[in-house]
Formats: sequence, structure tokens, C-alpha cells
Amino acid sequence: MKRYEGALRGGMPLSDDGLYALAGWLYIHGGNPIDVNFEHPPLAKYLIGLSELLFGNPTTMGVIFSAATLLVLYMASRRSLRVFPFTVLPVLILGSDRLYLKFTYTSMLDVYAVFFSILTVLLLLASKDNLKRLPLAYLALGLALSCKWTTAFLVPSILIHHAVNREWRHLKYFPFGLLISFGAYTASYAAFFAYGNDLMDFMELQIKMIRFQHLMRFERGTPPPFWILLNFLGGIEGPAEHRTVTLASNNTLIYGAPSYGLSMIREWNPLMWPLLLSFPLMLDPTFHL
Repeated sequence: MKRYEGALRGGMPLSDDGLYALAGWLYIHGGNPIDVNFEHPPLAKYLIGLSELLFGNPTTMGVIFSAATLLVLYMASRRSLRVFPFTVLPVLILGSDRLYLKFTYTSMLDVYAVFFSILTVLLLLASKDNLKRLPLAYLALGLALSCKWTTAFLVPSILIHHAVNREWRHLKYFPFGLLISFGAYTASYAAFFAYGNDLMDFMELQIKMIRFQHLMRFERGTPPPFWILLNFLGGIEGPAEHRTVTLASNNTLIYGAPSYGLSMIREWNPLMWPLLLSFPLMLDPTFHL
């Protein structure tokens, strides 16, 4: 806790991972989720706080969930690709991604969000043979949303999956499934309700979160999710300007003529997402989403 005391006094800036570690520590000790980092749902921060409580650091739990993600991804891959060694390719691609590895060893929310997202996919695929597993898929969806809102892409994905595979019986349970997801999401705010807040306060908090995210994503220039997805798929960050600066003997700076081009993203493997999306279609022509 000492490393966060300066931040609590307003005397030390925090990076995102430091902020989530601070929020996790406060949450796990009974803090109100609205007091620190209200702009993201609380579940992943509770897990970070649990890591601090059990292991004395905010990252060990992330490593555990990262390893579990690869296992769940392999299980989902076996249900779709079916043929070894192709079933391990998505695992190898994700496991070698630099951004994924970086987030594994920092207290970021994304590792937990990815785990519950892939778990949702696995349970959705498993529900084809056993309809009783479908509520578990919606429960996992609610837990994913409780980590980070970016996992909301799963909601239309479930609809598309059922429609493409003509799983009409599954599709009619979709509204009830969303209620399960909403219930799991709401349950992650148990501490918020324990402080005397009611359902109206909860809805006002969600509106406040939406306004904050809109401010950050659109009004302050941070790329909205759609453009981030394009960055992932293309591996191109955008136009860039490169200029050479030379220190002269008289200690003055000499600026060379600028050159222009495209800046490539170096934090992750830009081929990961297109390959993960295309493997099932390339290897199994009869594959259905």
C-alpha cells in the first residue's frame, strides 16, 4: 500500500496499471467502486486486489488468468478446428503476441476480460451439444462485461453465431440470457449496493461511465473502438513523420528534412487477429461460426 500513498495524497501520477492496482487494493478492502476508477466495471480490479492480498503483488493473478486463457482457447480451438496440430495454432499465436505478454505481467484489466471472453466462446460452442451449458455462456459474458466494456462485441457475435448455424432454439433464449449477463454484471457491484446505493444510483453510475468514455474516446482524441480494431487488423498505427536531429559541435540542434510514411504498431503482432479469424475457414470449409 505504501507505493500508492503518494497517489492518494495527490502527489504522484499513476499509469493505468498503477491506478488499477490502487483501485484493486481499495476494493478488496471494502472500498466503494465509485470512489476510485469508477469509469471501468470493478470485477477485474477485485481480482487484481485479490492478487495483492494473496501474493503481495498485483500481477500474479494476471499470470494465472493468462495461462488459463491459453488453456480455454485450446479447448475452444479443438471444438472448431478439430485437427491437430492446427488446434494449437491459435494458442501459439496468442501466446507469442507481445501486447498479450506485456499485459500478462502488468496489472491491466484486459487479461481478465480476454479470459472471460474466450470462456464465453467455449461455452457457446459447447452449448450446441448441450443446451444446459448456454446459461453458463451468458454468465461468462456478464463476467467479461464486468471486467471491461470492450467485451460488448460478444453480444452481437452470439446472435450472429446462432443465426448462421440456424440454432433457432438457442436464439429464442437470447433475451433470457442477457438477463443472466445483466445479473452477473450487477452482482459485481455488490459493494456499491452495500454502501446504501439503490438500482437508480446504479443506472446513474452507468450513465456517468458512458459520458466519461465518450469524453475520452471522442472529445479528447483517443481512438474509438472501431479504429482500434482497424489498427489490430492492419498493424498500421497511421501516418507518421520522421525527422533526423543532429547535435552540432556548437551544441545546436540541426533538423533534417522530414520524411513521411506509415507508422507500424510494434506492441503486438499485426498478423495475430487476421490469422485467428481466418484459421477456421482456411482449414475447415464446412466450419460454421
